[in-house]
Amino acid sequence: ASLCNGAIFADPTAVSVDSFFDRDEYENALAGFSCLLNVDFEDVDVPGDEPVAIEADRYLASHFVRIEGDGSQYVHTDFGLPNDFPEAPSGNNLFAPGPIAEGSDPGGFETSVTFVRDDTVAGVAAFSAVFVDADRPEQGESGIAVMGRGGNILAEETGFSGDNASQIFVGFVARDADGRPGPGIIQVEINNGSEWV
Repeated sequence: ASLCNGAIFADPTAVSVDSFFDRDEYENALAGFSCLLNVDFEDVDVPGDEPVAIEADRYLASHFVRIEGDGSQYVHTDFGLPNDFPEAPSGNNLFAPGPIAEGSDPGGFETSVTFVRDDTVAGVAAFSAVFVDADRPEQGESGIAVMGRGGNILAEETGFSGDNASQIFVGFVARDADGRPGPGIIQVEINNGSEWV
């Protein structure tokens, strides 16, 4: 995931939000704003076959972001499915929300992302994520929504899909009244299908 937090402040506002499925167009929309911070989970050591649990606040101090799954958060290189997850969008590691599926329990598939600075709710001007292996929309749609004050949805994209092991980029840029990127996004809700990985 990437976020633009160069203009974070405690009272976020946004007039409009643009959606992007092309990474170059997304980055061009932020030209002149040297504010992109990437969370690629490459700092997580994955020594073996088991997914590694991480704290929701792992990137709070460094990136002002809290990433929280339904039941914990996990990082692994392929989650035991190398044909579905042959490579990560950047580096080696992938993220998935918990809990891990067990028996008839489908496990976690929803992630909440919030932004905090100095213990205060904050806003970012942009956010993006890459969905890996979103190839079975008939079993459960993938989707992402960015929200402003009071949880109101500013923009959302749902129902996108690709081939097996595909990587789908989805990004959003919030704009102020002058059309410039402004910190209007205070929460992101991500849905990856209807079951664990």
